[in-house]
Amino acid sequence: MKKEGGGIKLQTFNLAMTVLACLAAIMLGLTTYRANVAYKRMQDNVDAYIMCEHSADSMKAGSDYLTREVRLFAVNGDPENVENFFTEINVTRSREKALEVIREEFGGSDAYYALENALEHSNELIRQEYYSMRLVIEARGYDLGDFPEELRKTELSKADEALSDAEKLSLAVEKVFGDEYQEYKDSINESVARCLETLSSEIQDEREQSSNELFRLMRQQMMLIVLFVAVVMTMVLLTTFLVVRPLRRCVFRISDNEMLPENGSYELRYLAKTYNRMFEKTRTHQEKLSYEATHDPLTSLYNRGVFEETRHNEEFESIAMLLFDIDRFKELNDTYGHEVGDKALKKAASALKNAFRSDDFVCRIGGDEFAVIMVNADPSMKALIAGKIEHIFEIVSSGDDGVPAFSMSVGVAFSGSLLEGEDIYKSADAALYRVKEAGRGDFEFYR
Repeated sequence: MKKEGGGIKLQTFNLAMTVLACLAAIMLGLTTYRANVAYKRMQDNVDAYIMCEHSADSMKAGSDYLTREVRLFAVNGDPENVENFFTEINVTRSREKALEVIREEFGGSDAYYALENALEHSNELIRQEYYSMRLVIEARGYDLGDFPEELRKTELSKADEALSDAEKLSLAVEKVFGDEYQEYKDSINESVARCLETLSSEIQDEREQSSNELFRLMRQQMMLIVLFVAVVMTMVLLTTFLVVRPLRRCVFRISDNEMLPENGSYELRYLAKTYNRMFEKTRTHQEKLSYEATHDPLTSLYNRGVFEETRHNEEFESIAMLLFDIDRFKELNDTYGHEVGDKALKKAASALKNAFRSDDFVCRIGGDEFAVIMVNADPSMKALIAGKIEHIFEIVSSGDDGVPAFSMSVGVAFSGSLLEGEDIYKSADAALYRVKEAGRGDFEFYR
């Protein structure tokens, strides 16, 4: 009986352990399922973020493309720019498509409204771009019937119709290069940046929630594994080495805002790889946004915004401002094509950048216009500056690297030699104008 009794007790104990093991297995299964759901949710959020980030970039790229084409048309008058402009508006529609993607993933969120606001500003800007193109068409005597219906319907004010052709061209350039236009562009860029910032914040919140949930699930798994040690040693080892330990490292690294090690189970490796891609892409994107906000995309020089901010910087006690224009750049473009024209711009930019100090600000401020702000410079440096300019002239007139020889006109002014109330930019521009009046291809200091 004792054996029987002992056997019954043992059987009862084994049954209890079996039941406990089954309950633990069920609980572990539920915990593992919930962990997989959490992994999938994080993966889906990361994929959605990357897709939406790409869409936000497409919105900005579409707006910048329209700006580039309308500015080129305002400066050069090439009807091909108009065709490119309306292809983007009516066919490619990258801005609208970008907003549709955001609507599907984050419709009703702050990120969606921010990008929608960017599209609204871009559409408001289009009316001003239409007006600029209509001014160019009128000034250059093009047949209006050769252009899209939107431009035919755009009517000039009576005051603008009365302007001379030169004044119309000047007004067309002002419409797409002026402060009002730039304010709209800044609003578009700010809205895109706000969209990305909101998306990043939402992903960060989701990541923290998932991190807490994963940490809690890890503790449950640890307790269940302890129950399984006697009966499922293999399962314990697999779970410990392929799930628990990598998961724990991931949780701590996420808490420390570090990249995840790509090891452990397939799901964890995939999650770590996806997370690391998002982490690196976000960091790279932030650096890219900062760079694009201050640099010209073609020449990599500082852009107009940096130039304006620098020339009004009161920290510089004495500066020299040099304004460079490529002579007859439109003829060069018309003769050799825009690709050669771009190479000429890059060649001029390279020559300028190499000629001046790293502390100086070398900027592209217009189509074929460049400016250099030399800090801590005074009229005693005229000979030095003249030497730099002549060296630049030698480079651009060499006609190598597949770029035909061209010349540049330069106007120079010093802040320390100006009369009270004189503006250094206008002074340098006046010197540049005298060079052009005298036949171009030379330089002059403002007197």
